[in-house]
Amino acid sequence: KILEPGKGIVIEYGSCNGVNTLDFERNDFVLTSAASLKKELALQGDEYIIGYVGRLSRDKGIDVLFDGFNRLKEKYSQVRLLIAGPIENKDPFSPVYQQQLFTDPRIYYVGQVSDVAPYYALMKMLVLSSFREGFGNVLIEAAAMEIPVIAPDIPGCKNALQAGYNGFFFRKGNVTAMNNAIEAYILDESLRQQHGKNGRQFVLRYFSQGKIWSGLLKVYQANILAPLD
Repeated sequence: KILEPGKGIVIEYGSCNGVNTLDFERNDFVLTSAASLKKELALQGDEYIIGYVGRLSRDKGIDVLFDGFNRLKEKYSQVRLLIAGPIENKDPFSPVYQQQLFTDPRIYYVGQVSDVAPYYALMKMLVLSSFREGFGNVLIEAAAMEIPVIAPDIPGCKNALQAGYNGFFFRKGNVTAMNNAIEAYILDESLRQQHGKNGRQFVLRYFSQGKIWSGLLKVYQANILAPLD
């Protein structure tokens, strides 16, 4: 109920600016950087890394993410959590989980990073646990990196992944449903890899920056010739 019907335009499939598919690609530069990060984080190579990228706040569902991870790590000894993003003090998540963020040896917290692509390259999947999203940019970034994605079934995420093709949705706030989606990939490596490959094709088809910019140019051209009332 923000706009009257017909007053808004969705350019192509959505997103603010698309994805730079050259920066977010499993190329030699990114993989070399990822190898350096692996050494920096003292990873042995047998860890099963679940990733999260974004602000750390209650609204981002960090409590849900930690709850799910704590259940999974009791069942799968090699599961690890890699988190990149700033802590949001104005909307804090659980103090218990804030302490765990810095003390649990199975959690790698790297803070806010300037180049996230190498971190995606270390992940088996990306999980977004938000209660609300403007648009799930991290979902299409990860997909461009051939990483399957898991996200809540909320506006802002629904256009950023194709369920059953490059990821799964789960009911917002439902830890069991989120973990079921995660376990689907843990238990089926071929499915995980296929959804990862599908993700890059999904991004190339709908979210490359060239497509978004072309759509924006068409809007400009149409309204220069026929201005809106």
